[in-house]
Amino acid sequence: MAGSDTNVPSGASAGVAWQPHRVVLSLGKGIVRINAFCLSAVAMLIQVVIRPWFPTWFVTLGVLGLAVIVHEAGHYVAARMGGMRVVLVRIGPLQIAPRRRGWKVRWKRSPGAAAGSVTALPDPDQPWRPAFMRFAVGGVVANLLLAVPLLIGVVTAPSTHARLWFAACLCGAAFPLVNIVPFHRGMDSDGLLAWRWWRHPPTTTQLLATRALSRIMWGTQLDALAPDEAAALHRMSPMHAVWCDVMGDLLRGDWQAGAGRLDAWRAAIPDDKQRRSLFTEFTAQVRREIAFATAIHERDASLLPDKASMRASRWTTPSLASRCRAVVAWLDDDFNAVAVATIDAMALAGDSADVSAQESTRRICAALAATPRIRADAGFAGPAAHG
Repeated sequence: MAGSDTNVPSGASAGVAWQPHRVVLSLGKGIVRINAFCLSAVAMLIQVVIRPWFPTWFVTLGVLGLAVIVHEAGHYVAARMGGMRVVLVRIGPLQIAPRRRGWKVRWKRSPGAAAGSVTALPDPDQPWRPAFMRFAVGGVVANLLLAVPLLIGVVTAPSTHARLWFAACLCGAAFPLVNIVPFHRGMDSDGLLAWRWWRHPPTTTQLLATRALSRIMWGTQLDALAPDEAAALHRMSPMHAVWCDVMGDLLRGDWQAGAGRLDAWRAAIPDDKQRRSLFTEFTAQVRREIAFATAIHERDASLLPDKASMRASRWTTPSLASRCRAVVAWLDDDFNAVAVATIDAMALAGDSADVSAQESTRRICAALAATPRIRADAGFAGPAAHG
């Protein structure tokens, strides 16, 4: 399946994207189930004819896995051909995040998610409609290219036994083709996404938040967004609002304001279990940034994120560990070490698919270096006491 959000959960958008009538969506889900039943029945029939059963099912499932990989690769290639920036490729529990140089890979299960997905954002200054339509159909086109040789094999193989083997492989390769049917299950199918952008493209207002995320990914600083886009990003969810506020505080070097966002962060955690699970990683990311601001405001390195949280940040915010080292060096009045940690943080941020990350990191570290070591309200008593 194709996705159009970033690795930050999309939450609630300011506008609701067009959806076909619920009867059409129900019909689509029915077609998906019938397709799965028919292909499974054919594969089982072939299993009865070709013995032993294990190699037949093994090959069919193997080709199905290959078909999922080919499907997501098709979305990836289509996204790149359309000038989009790919944020995440997921195949089962395998997650691959493109970097400027190379890839990041991790193994993380996503309960209830589709077999695979590709998340990408278009260039904010280029037309979006053709890019999204190409992106939507790229996976199905790739699967057709895989299925055609197998279909030819079914027709032209020299023996019945060979034709049945080709048919078993074709059953696995044909499973992802059902994505061309419009339906919604956790996320929009490729057919629904293509239909929407072909006949009912979202309005400018509905795209404001996505365009804001796209501008950030392509290098615009959070505090340089147009007011309407910034407001739309703020409205995506309560947690997005806290993230926008905290990052704005960090960019300004307003550590006290950033540290004061903790209550707002607690209030922004979703009550719904499923939604809370979706936001888990993003919620932890925001909490780490609040801890970063708190440590600077209180002049206390023990308030920085702990080691476990720092390890988790390598996926979402790889520069955070170096920023925290800069804070420790700043508290020790070792400004050479601050400079070294800043360079490390900028190098890590510069390798991110998020083009704005390097400049944001530079500004945060510069604000840290410009912050007086002794708080203005501490007088001669030293750093303020804390619990």
